[in-house]
Amino acid sequence: MVTCLSNKVYTPWGKQYSSMNWREDWNIFIRLAEKEVTSKSFKETKSINHIIYWFDTEILQKIHVDKKVTLDVRIRIVCGMVNKISYQTMSRELKQNFMECIWDAYQKFSKDYINYHCRYILGLPF
Repeated sequence: MVTCLSNKVYTPWGKQYSSMNWREDWNIFIRLAEKEVTSKSFKETKSINHIIYWFDTEILQKIHVDKKVTLDVRIRIVCGMVNKISYQTMSRELKQNFMECIWDAYQKFSKDYINYHCRYILGLPF
């Protein structure tokens, strides 16, 4: 479903983005990002696209590389970026929903990586 976060199709540990259990609310934000691309000129800021891209490249793709504390700080940065979106673009409820989607995706990716690492790298049977 949400393979268009960036150009990545697979997580760094080999799982497809489309096989992750994404929240249905992501569709709203993907559509808003696509609308932003078509409605704004090249030089105008595209905040929703930038947030989604930054979330994917600096958090989801770095789960296996950076420490958890660093990723938690980046989650706070992304939530601050969401909070700075103008109210004409996104209402308060949508911003809160966007932050919940981001947090949920981060938790699912982290858990999936931990399961992968324990099973295939460490060789644990559970």
